[in-house]
Amino acid sequence: MCKSITIVEFEGHMAHLKTINYQAWEYLNKWPKEAWTKVHFSTIHKVENICNNTCEVFNSKILQCRCKSILSMLEEIRCYIMRTMAARKVKLSGNPGPLCPV
Repeated sequence: MCKSITIVEFEGHMAHLKTINYQAWEYLNKWPKEAWTKVHFSTIHKVENICNNTCEVFNSKILQCRCKSILSMLEEIRCYIMRTMAARKVKLSGNPGPLCPV
């Protein structure tokens, strides 16, 4: 449903959800669709440097690994990503709601 690429497809998924679980449909319906559905996202770029900043941060984190052999480098990158995901999971574990904090 959130990955629907046309409005008709999205509305069909929402109608199906309404028949299956009315409470879930009601919960999703109260949020602005532009915030969570692909079909309603704006295609206009707001900030152009997001991708560049992400790449620069990633490259700075793997700088020490780049001189190693390809397998060692990839293993260190995998471990870095796993540590980051685990730290974020611990950070969000105290969040009481179904959505992550802003």
